[in-house]
Amino acid sequence: MNKLCYNTELIMRVAELYYRNNLTQESVARKLNISKYKVNRILKKALALGFIQINIIDPKKNKNNT
Repeated sequence: MNKLCYNTELIMRVAELYYRNNLTQESVARKLNISKYKVNRILKKALALGFIQINIIDPKKNKNNT
């Protein structure tokens, strides 16, 4: 069984604080009373589950860029 089982509410709360509110992992950890290590694992889980999507736009490859 996977030991990294977190509820969706916690995953989304961590992701929103980190990505939308631009808090550091340490700040998220303090706010939610969990370890920085756990915040990092939750963010990785959120990415793996598709809750977070990261897009990298290379302006050199963007044909619409003038």
